[in-house]
Amino acid sequence: MEPELSADQRLLRDSCEAFLQAALPVSAVRAQIDAGAQVDPSYRSRAAELGSFAFLGPDELGGGGVSGEGLLDLAIIAELRGRHLQPGNFIDTNVAVATLSSEGAGEQQSKLLPSLVAGEAAIAWVGADQRTGRDGALGYAPAGTGFRLTGTTALVVEGQSADWLLVTAAGAAGPGQFVVPATAPGVTVRQLSAPAFKVFRDLAKQSDRVNETDLRGSREKLLEKLRLFEGKDSFTNNLPDAMGHHLG
Repeated sequence: MEPELSADQRLLRDSCEAFLQAALPVSAVRAQIDAGAQVDPSYRSRAAELGSFAFLGPDELGGGGVSGEGLLDLAIIAELRGRHLQPGNFIDTNVAVATLSSEGAGEQQSKLLPSLVAGEAAIAWVGADQRTGRDGALGYAPAGTGFRLTGTTALVVEGQSADWLLVTAAGAAGPGQFVVPATAPGVTVRQLSAPAFKVFRDLAKQSDRVNETDLRGSREKLLEKLRLFEGKDSFTNNLPDAMGHHLG
């Protein structure tokens, strides 16, 4: 059942679609995949002007939607981005904005959150695919005045272009959320080679339906691999200034 959109939501939908078609049409997306190129950061800031990362954030920190129903406004843009095969950390950024809005404190809300809403910084969500008890699964433990993160995860969308990582890890006190600079000591990002991304391009060209097996196989080839490990340089000295809030 299609939701009945307000006049403001229809304007949002039409403005967003016009932007996507002009800024990064599907032909340009395919060309970038072929070239192994990254999306220009100006694309993210221009998308932010339409409110792409604002709908789940508070008004006082630059967030807010057009209708008072942030999740529905967000769904309108999400549908269009899927239709036009848009790249970028759209879901991850909105998850991070929602998390920081409700759980963040200090500079996480006063500085990082507004920079995400404005498209000035990119963030990737790490750990959404983790399986508890798996060897190498992301975990955390108290260490001094901060926390130590260890483990490995795959399937991190746009991990190679993120400035920040929102890490979901398991610990004795329950799940924890941590905001970590992508350049922090102990973080290694391994990017898939360009040919793997051509699977996505080829699927995008198909006019017939893609079956579930095709989608599952292409997903594993498309998503980035990110490794978080404990070494000589650990996260311990970096996390006191980052987010270390337990959920649950």
